[in-house]
Amino acid sequence: MSLNPKDEQAFNNLCAKPYKDQAVWFLNAYWKKFGEKEATNVFDYYHKCIELDEKKAAGNQLDELNAHRFLEKVDKTLTVVSLRDKLNKAGIDKNAKRKFVPLTHFLVIHYNVNPSELANAPQGDNQEEVERAQKLLEQVQHAFSEAQRTAELSHKAEVAAKQAQAELEAAKAELQAQEATRKLAEAEAYLEEVKSRPGSAAGALWWIERELHEAKKYLPKSKGGLERK
Repeated sequence: MSLNPKDEQAFNNLCAKPYKDQAVWFLNAYWKKFGEKEATNVFDYYHKCIELDEKKAAGNQLDELNAHRFLEKVDKTLTVVSLRDKLNKAGIDKNAKRKFVPLTHFLVIHYNVNPSELANAPQGDNQEEVERAQKLLEQVQHAFSEAQRTAELSHKAEVAAKQAQAELEAAKAELQAQEATRKLAEAEAYLEEVKSRPGSAAGALWWIERELHEAKKYLPKSKGGLERK
């Protein structure tokens, strides 16, 4: 079995995308078949990749050593050698000297899906709405990040016995947290609106919803925050 040149290029283009984009593409492609059921697992695979890759979320493939570590954590029935053998048989890793493993390679073998089908899978007819929801998510993440950074400055000032500066930074952090909470509510409301309309990018919408849920870890518990692990 081998991919035709067009499908091979499409598949390689998918593998070159950042881990998150590979994962979301996969969920969109197989949402109705099994993607919804496996979404949390795919989300976890993504996080394990960025934990191991020094490029973090900007990365797209693990080197041989980290691929081995990844497989030890998520699928003990596979080794890098057996993964390569299966990829070769699937016609998507004919270069035996390949030293890197994109997330998509693991997903294809782990879930036993057709690489051509995956590479050409429709990604939804509501991309503009998904892109807006993604931008709202990024605004929420940035807002919480800024609030957390200011809170840390307040704590450092307090430790250094700079009470006036600590109080100033604490007040600023509180305002930033309130703004972040407002943005979170706005993003959640828009996402619910998008989900109520016809569209097939269900994997992408699930992912955004999950990341908005994760953002609540930065909220105080008294305001609906989640416990950090």
